[in-house]
Amino acid sequence: MTVLLEFLPPYDWPAMLGFLSARAIVGVEVEVDGVYSHSTGLNGVHGTLSIKSTAHDAPPIQKPESPTATASR
Repeated sequence: MTVLLEFLPPYDWPAMLGFLSARAIVGVEVEVDGVYSHSTGLNGVHGTLSIKSTAHDAPPIQKPESPTATASR
């Protein structure tokens, strides 16, 4: 699933990414190449939320759904 969220400037994504990265919980959160990812689980279903800043003309990030997430619908 891909969700594109718009925001009103000013929003300092590099500062927010630095803040999150500095406080990342090992094994749960990670920042790689400007993408912040957070692993989570609920009722035995596991997933990852990934956030990246994109330019308005760039396509949003798309990540294939896991078979577990698809089967649980």
